[in-house]
Amino acid sequence: MLPARSTGLPGALGAWGMITAFVMILNTVCSAGPHDAFLGGPWEITIRIGLEGKVLHFPISVANESKAQPLHQVLPVMGTSVRINFEHYVPDLTWEVHCVKEPKSGYAARLRIQGEQLDQTLWLQSRDSTRRIISSPIGGIEMKELLSEGLDAEFFRQLTDKATVGVLSLWAPEQEIPFEIVVQPDMVVTLPRDQGTLSIVEYMPHYSVDRASKEAFSQSDQPINPALKIKLERKDASYERWVWDRFSTHPHESPDFPLRVVFSNYYLGKTDGKYLLIVGDAQRARLLFYKDDMPVMEPVQLGRSYAFAQAGYGFNVEETVQDAIVRNVWKNRSDRLMRPALIGSLDSGRVQKQVVLEFNKPYHFKTESGTLVLIYRQRVPPPKLGSQ
Repeated sequence: MLPARSTGLPGALGAWGMITAFVMILNTVCSAGPHDAFLGGPWEITIRIGLEGKVLHFPISVANESKAQPLHQVLPVMGTSVRINFEHYVPDLTWEVHCVKEPKSGYAARLRIQGEQLDQTLWLQSRDSTRRIISSPIGGIEMKELLSEGLDAEFFRQLTDKATVGVLSLWAPEQEIPFEIVVQPDMVVTLPRDQGTLSIVEYMPHYSVDRASKEAFSQSDQPINPALKIKLERKDASYERWVWDRFSTHPHESPDFPLRVVFSNYYLGKTDGKYLLIVGDAQRARLLFYKDDMPVMEPVQLGRSYAFAQAGYGFNVEETVQDAIVRNVWKNRSDRLMRPALIGSLDSGRVQKQVVLEFNKPYHFKTESGTLVLIYRQRVPPPKLGSQ
């Protein structure tokens, strides 16, 4: 495991910015210790399925609210296949970010962001859409992963062409490594291995559909929802379809299109202070950015400072790691009742995942019966008889 120096959730950048008819009691004695009365018990877990579902309440208490301790309780959710196994209680939850080696999982990069009253380390991950982008008025960074092997100098030169809008990755049946092309509007490319001819019919930076006419159109010239209309021509047939940067799977498949396709938008908007961090197999990490209204690409120099759009703010790349994923790891920070949380695992039969119920924060999990909503909170006493 490669420990990170960040102690916050990724993307939380300082100045930038989930039923049964039984009562579950984890323990029955509360004892003294460093304690916040506004957070302390009596506690409960509330469960609701869907927006209109009945809310069920389950009392919770622990032996010492100011001490981390193991739990050994199971909560099956009636009417569903979901079971929640509570394993830990912590009084002061914090999160740490760790980079973990894992084969065929893409790239991770550790960045250090600095500026006025700002000095924070965070991780980007190439195949996790929630960790791939930093965006703010100060500036932005997006991580892009090239999936081909042996890309030549001409490929990278084309990425710096002002007409370039992105990269298209195409997989033939049973092919593990794609063929990748730099995309420019109206271009026509002959694909290798006799796969046919591919045409870029249309590029829309802000793809939308008119509700009345059902026709596609671009709302603006900003890359808010980039999309390509592509056409594949072969001797026996031709195929046409749209591909999107933000809504494609990896790799994207269509039953009526003979190739698997992924479109990755590389358009920067011609704005200083925004960067694409480009990584790929056997390729040295590169940065693509605009400088003096011209696209520039250069190899990443570890530790070098790169300026954001706002004066006084910048970043440096401390390391890039191949075959790595980034994970949030919970930890108890102290023996004080500051941020109580229950940690366990959720098993729905098809999905198994860690569950962290933070105090007063709803936890959502989709089931076949509807969305399951759990909240760990202070118990609300029933109204007294005669009260209004």
